[in-house]
Amino acid sequence: MYAENIAKEKRKLIARKAKECVQRRKEAAKKAKEEETQREQDRNDRAIALRLFKKHYKDEFDKRGKLVARHRQGKLEKQLERNFERTNQLDEDEAKEWVALVEDAIKGDKEKRKIIDDNNCVKQLKRLCYVPAKWLPGFEPTEDGMRSRFPIPKWKGPLVKAHFLGLQEDPNSQYPKQIGPLNPDWITHFFKGVFVQLVMLKPNHWWPMVIGSACHAEDEKAAVELLVSKIKIKYPQHELDQCFIRGVASSLYYCGLTQASWRLCDTAHKFEWLTKTFALKELKNVMQEYAPCISVCKVYNVRCKNKKIKKLSIQDLLENKTRFPTVVIPYGKDRSNNHTFVVVDDLIFDSTQTHAMKLGRESLNWICGEKGIASINIALRFNQSFGTKENCSTRRKQTGDSRFLHQKNRYTIYNI
Repeated sequence: MYAENIAKEKRKLIARKAKECVQRRKEAAKKAKEEETQREQDRNDRAIALRLFKKHYKDEFDKRGKLVARHRQGKLEKQLERNFERTNQLDEDEAKEWVALVEDAIKGDKEKRKIIDDNNCVKQLKRLCYVPAKWLPGFEPTEDGMRSRFPIPKWKGPLVKAHFLGLQEDPNSQYPKQIGPLNPDWITHFFKGVFVQLVMLKPNHWWPMVIGSACHAEDEKAAVELLVSKIKIKYPQHELDQCFIRGVASSLYYCGLTQASWRLCDTAHKFEWLTKTFALKELKNVMQEYAPCISVCKVYNVRCKNKKIKKLSIQDLLENKTRFPTVVIPYGKDRSNNHTFVVVDDLIFDSTQTHAMKLGRESLNWICGEKGIASINIALRFNQSFGTKENCSTRRKQTGDSRFLHQKNRYTIYNI
């Protein structure tokens, strides 16, 4: 009886091990298939990236000189905008999943909290650089070696592993902050394969990124006491990363420039892929085209040519109210710098909201996240005309009876 029990247990053990072996083989085959699919995708992405690089970017990198290097980033930004379409919008199902993820993170789910933090980190990136691996002479891996199932011994491994570096704005300094090393797998998870391969084709060079911030969750709506219920945001951004231009368009609608507002809103898609510098320049151009009566602006906190820097602090913004649209790009205390809003009178036009917000410290802190606002990075105040002598006499929407009037090539608003 005892011998029979031992034999039975052995048969069960053999069957269990055989089943585990079959399961491991299936998992190994599945993993190998996924890796081969990924390698095939990488080859296709690299081929596309190589064609784009030879056609649009190689000549620019081959040029030499300080002036060329100074203008290179701007040219790269424009070309990247043409080569890469917008694909970062969420559909209805994805938006619901994101809302559920945010709710779980608030409840204390560390894994989902990390996903949100990673997304915020990606949005704050301004530039990306690829640093290839460094090997001892004679130990460089071959293509067959990279395909091998067996891991490379440590003594044969690279001196420095391949990685990426990123640049983020630092609110406490005039210079950007470098972050990294960033894992290549982490980068490929968040960025298009073609773009990653394009960056890898020219290592040790900084490639520009895009900015934009969309409001994904219902709980990211401002508190009722911060909103002005009588004044709606005409062009909310919803799930689009178009806070920059839709806030300006909504403020123009409030000021009575209805036609200019919807024309400006129609250009929002191209601002989504522009970096901050070029987005500000393009905004000046479209304002001159669609709203010439109020298209010349004063620039604050940035040196313009040989002029002195005009300062605009948070206190100035709160105390010295003006009826001219003031575009503000703030720094958050969490070092975020990826959102824009517009101030007119004592109102804030934030396109992530459905209604205008009251101008106050609480509203500014809410806009910039949990830690609040640190300072104002750049501000543009549109208060002069460009190439026109026509009066802009359209009435402001929804409040009062005010008008823009032309006086010595300047436009002021007064109550009748």
